[in-house]
Amino acid sequence: MTELEIVHNKRKLKRIDIDVLTRLLAILSEIDPIGITSLQMKTGTKYSTCIGYVGFLERMGLVKLVIKGKNRDVNITERGREALKIMSAYI
Repeated sequence: MTELEIVHNKRKLKRIDIDVLTRLLAILSEIDPIGITSLQMKTGTKYSTCIGYVGFLERMGLVKLVIKGKNRDVNITERGREALKIMSAYI
């Protein structure tokens, strides 16, 4: 189990904010891949909150987390791009 997976297990989202999800996916659609720290800074969330959302999005199949050594990059999937289109239509 990687360090990030351990953090995912400890960090559970208390609630899911659709605006944060939309911001995350929008940034990922423009900058792909992006590191978690950069993603966190661009979304204006806490690092632990960003990790929680990335874990949620990964479980939903909307993003893919790639860990290479100390680098943790997040990639949006095709399913994530489709979800962003749907969410953006209602905002």
